[in-house]
Amino acid sequence: MIVAGEASGEARAARLVEEAQRLDAALSFFGIGGPRMREAGVETLVDTRDMAVIGLFEVLRHYRFISGVLKRMRRLLAERRPDLLVLVDYSGFNLRLAPTAKELGIPVMYYISPQVWAWRRKRIYKIREVVDQMVVVFPFEASLYEQAGVPVRYVGHPLVDEVHSDLDRDGARCLFDLNPARPVVGLFPGSRRNELQRLLPPMLDAAERIHAARPEVQFLIPQASTLDRAEIDTLLAGRSLPVSVIENRFYDVTRACDAIVTASGTATLEVALMRVPLVVVYR
Repeated sequence: MIVAGEASGEARAARLVEEAQRLDAALSFFGIGGPRMREAGVETLVDTRDMAVIGLFEVLRHYRFISGVLKRMRRLLAERRPDLLVLVDYSGFNLRLAPTAKELGIPVMYYISPQVWAWRRKRIYKIREVVDQMVVVFPFEASLYEQAGVPVRYVGHPLVDEVHSDLDRDGARCLFDLNPARPVVGLFPGSRRNELQRLLPPMLDAAERIHAARPEVQFLIPQASTLDRAEIDTLLAGRSLPVSVIENRFYDVTRACDAIVTASGTATLEVALMRVPLVVVYR
């Protein structure tokens, strides 16, 4: 069983599945995921886009649904008895699922650590109780877990290998029908629905002010796989902006931009790795 509850983790999980199956074609996976994991052959019983919530009020509003999914995954652990439970980020859910696997004698591997080094550090002791192998992407995380007595392996950050575009800046702009001679600003509101609702409107407000001062500026919005285009179009309605929405071409969109306004999160690191100037925002 493999569980990824948001877009960034889902992309990492898909790569993990692809590499695992390259090593052993007999491996099969089921659990929580999205389109990339389905393409990799995972039997997704719950879609990641329905799980991607953040913040106390959003969690409370979706509590009944998420609680139902947790019960279903616990039941499936008992019924299908997978050889391994792979948890990818998404600690609020995954650290509640891990104890069930532990009780059933199912080994637990956690890939991409919760940010215990940044907040709620005491979670590391719960992790020690329920996780058999922690797989981390930052070198300093390994020493942190070693000191706490958690089996850990540092594998490097997957984004170092993944973040790239085969296009140069002008090629990316032509691909998206933009004028290569005019500046482009990216608006990256994140991959969760509530992030879209909270962050895209003020980004668009800022874009309108930029456009008023610099009419030649063009704007791009990458659409995450966990979002519906209709939700973005609703927020764009009534705005007189030269803005294009591009689906599933995150790195090509990044390559096309002169500067980017991005939600705090995985996208921050991705944009930085592509060396595009960025402003990080959150609400």
